Amino acid sequence: MSYRIVDQHHMSLKMICLLAVFLLFAACSNGSEEGQNNNHNQSQIDAGDVDGIPGDTGVPDANGDPDTGDDPDTGDDPDAGDDPDAGDNDDNGDPSAALYIYDDELVPPWIDASWDTTVDLEATAHTFSGDYAIEATQENEGGLSFRHGDWSDANQDLDAADYDDFSFEIYSEETLQIDVLLEGDGSYERVSVDTIAANEWTNVTVPISELVVDDSDFRRANIIETGGSTVTYFVDQVRLYGDDDNGDDNGDDDLPDTEFVTVDPDNPRFLVDGEPFYFAGTNLYWLFQRYTYGEQNVVDDAFEMAEDMGLRVIRTWGFADGHDWTNPDDPAILQPSPGEFNESTFEALDYVIDKAAEHDVRLIIPLVNYWEAYGGMLQYADWAGGSGREYFYTNSGARDLFKDYIHTVLTRENTLTGVEYRDDPTIMAWQVANEARAPFDNNANDGTLDDWYTEMAAYIRSIDSNHLIATGEEGWEISAYSDDYSDNYTNNYAISGAEGSSFTENTELDDISFAQAHLYPDVWGFSDAEGDGERWIVDHVNIANDNDKPFVLGEFGNNDRSVYADWLEVIEDNDVAGSLMWQIVPASRGRENEMTIVYPDDSELVDLFTDHAEYMNSK
Repeated sequence: MSYRIVDQHHMSLKMICLLAVFLLFAACSNGSEEGQNNNHNQSQIDAGDVDGIPGDTGVPDANGDPDTGDDPDTGDDPDAGDDPDAGDNDDNGDPSAALYIYDDELVPPWIDASWDTTVDLEATAHTFSGDYAIEATQENEGGLSFRHGDWSDANQDLDAADYDDFSFEIYSEETLQIDVLLEGDGSYERVSVDTIAANEWTNVTVPISELVVDDSDFRRANIIETGGSTVTYFVDQVRLYGDDDNGDDNGDDDLPDTEFVTVDPDNPRFLVDGEPFYFAGTNLYWLFQRYTYGEQNVVDDAFEMAEDMGLRVIRTWGFADGHDWTNPDDPAILQPSPGEFNESTFEALDYVIDKAAEHDVRLIIPLVNYWEAYGGMLQYADWAGGSGREYFYTNSGARDLFKDYIHTVLTRENTLTGVEYRDDPTIMAWQVANEARAPFDNNANDGTLDDWYTEMAAYIRSIDSNHLIATGEEGWEISAYSDDYSDNYTNNYAISGAEGSSFTENTELDDISFAQAHLYPDVWGFSDAEGDGERWIVDHVNIANDNDKPFVLGEFGNNDRSVYADWLEVIEDNDVAGSLMWQIVPASRGRENEMTIVYPDDSELVDLFTDHAEYMNSK
């Protein structure tokens, strides 16, 4: 017999942060468009600010020195909020519906059928998510048990063939020995789970095929502690995964009729339903924000534009933390304070996801911002009682706050579709962060970012087995791998290790599904935008493919837009899996900076990118 403990993690308070279009300028103080736009326009960034964030240095100037000037992915600029942001999973097949047994309450017709166990269904001492968990004090021969309706009613039996896994979260202040057992009128196997560590929430997921013999029907699910003495433990998020054909309304009735994007196990490319999936797209970080501000027409125009141009993927923010970076009355905040979530703003994100599905567009969603705009890492550090990004990466309290937010977002049920985000194939991928850096960890000698990516990607995977995961990084490199890059760059700052991030090592991480980088030559101090851009694309796609992973150019832009034609040709000729411009916007949104392409006004560039999309879609 076998079992799976999918993940162990320590949870603190519950947080759900949604996607926040983060466009703030260095001194953004109101919730209006002003002060929340990209600062990829260099003329908008004061000397001494990187990416529009005062005092944040680290972007190289033309001489290779850290430019305290402007970098397109920080704060307000296309990647720090608005600025161009500068492991294959084995279960990426058909989406699975979740049949809840317990989620803050027992979901009818499930009832408590425990024996020799005292059960509190509204315990608050330890909760994994929501307001309540089950507290079970089990005697030596007891067990926590859930029954699907009355025992004598065979019509309540569940067909094992409809389900893949039985899953729950469990916590105790003592080490546990757990068995799992399903029961009915057929044949069943009792599965023993490895030791459950104390003082940690642990996810236990057991395949139905190991619990049920010959696809027997079942109507009872049991969790049994076998340590031999009276013990108290807490259980939350009890569910069955699979196709729910039993008439229970668990919110997955409107699951989109499409497949998840996966990675080809034999080639560095994406697949959908077994067919190659290459794409062109754009960054539109502001989608949920504009909807919250009453500009539904702008959001609708954006998706109509994408469909008309053949843009298959849009990257958009999934964060907006606190009010410190904006007007205290700004309504477009997903998480105003730790564990407090703005439902109306989350409903704006629900709308964005639903609208994307309507237009057959996939979404890539980053979960936190490196830059100050939209709160980001600095806000989490402050909430956890510290300051600075190093504190965010290394302090367990700050990491737990971010994990709580991740859990809230991934398990959110879309109010328009009834589908949890983690079960929705409209979402192509989660990105751990937008443009994370660690300049305090020169040459990544301490492995700060590598460790953080590893922990957070594994946590995302423990909750969501469906979606791809990426870092959301810019593509910086450390000196140890500089020989893998062209020796013809006009500025070597990006591969010097000064930002404490290694594209090579990040790409190698098991739970990172694909590689990605950003490209802003005239912001990063490259003097040959066209040539340096070509070299940057080719070097990164080669490193990614050497690791058998697809490469996506996740943001790119340049004030001199004449380079775009050349870059797109390089993308098409070098098997880049996807390209995401910063940014192509509908006319109703308006131009943000010199990089922006406005649809349909900039007709020559619109035609160029439409042709590029047609080429990528045909591969």
